[in-house]
Amino acid sequence: MWKEWHIKYFSFPPSIFMLSNSIIQMTQVYTLKKSVILDKRDNQYRHVITINKEPQGPLKSRVKRIRRETLSPFQDAFSRNCCGPSSCDTCVYVFPDPENPSCYLDVEKFSDLLEFMIGNGYTIDDTATRLLSQTTNSVSMRDLICFVKY
Repeated sequence: MWKEWHIKYFSFPPSIFMLSNSIIQMTQVYTLKKSVILDKRDNQYRHVITINKEPQGPLKSRVKRIRRETLSPFQDAFSRNCCGPSSCDTCVYVFPDPENPSCYLDVEKFSDLLEFMIGNGYTIDDTATRLLSQTTNSVSMRDLICFVKY
């Protein structure tokens, strides 16, 4: 009884918790966005696909965590030094291009990523994507591509 009440009224940060000696895995939701990054190799701006956190499942092997370079000399360089294990605005998860791993997956190649995700058990939450893209005018949702469940 206590476990049921405890689970019902308290949120658990981890995605896995114990209930009656069985493991229940909750669905993970990821946000895919179009982001501008500065590619230091050739000092060019790139529109790439980013994901909000390290994914679980097969997609994990297709993601790389990088430090977001400052796009402007007017940005505070001191605040852009963190890329540690904690969540930080200066780091972003990008998808390396499978055809050219030294480059990042361009927005134009989204269909390749979509094919991989669907083929590996991820689903696109088009209802939430449509709802937020139509009702939210915030800058953070302007570059939203979609929500993905796993």
